[in-house]
Amino acid sequence: MSNRIALWRDAPDADAAAELASLLDWASVLIDVPDGGGRTAFFDACAGGFGFPDYFGHNWDAFEECLESQEFDEVEDLDDADGLLILWSGWGDMAENEPEQFAIAIDVFRDILAVWEVADLVARVVLVGDGPQLSLGQHRDTRTVFVDDDYEDVAEVEEAEPVG
Repeated sequence: MSNRIALWRDAPDADAAAELASLLDWASVLIDVPDGGGRTAFFDACAGGFGFPDYFGHNWDAFEECLESQEFDEVEDLDDADGLLILWSGWGDMAENEPEQFAIAIDVFRDILAVWEVADLVARVVLVGDGPQLSLGQHRDTRTVFVDDDYEDVAEVEEAEPVG
């Protein structure tokens, strides 16, 4: 199962998705960026969601280093979990208002997902809720959020369209 980034526009809500992750023995992290939030709010939400150390520098290099370390104070039972689900709600404002910063966030997640895959950590980054049209795979239904076939390869998708 390869690690991926996906878009789930019609998720019931991030809390329900986290509950589903728990039922399937996945650990989860909620990155809940408030309305209108950009890069600073994103870093704050990540620091709180993952439990980054106090010295986290709120920049892209520090963000990537903290993710690569896999030492997350706020992620319960990661060592015993079958995977890690990262739910990013409120991503739309950053994508619309700070597209360059949003692109960097996606690139860092792609890089870190590749690192985690080599380290045998199965993970998904799921953008939950509304935002601009992106070239990410579209989530099909709740039952398959943790199945590899549920995500289209980002490189192969030009426009994500809702699936029936």
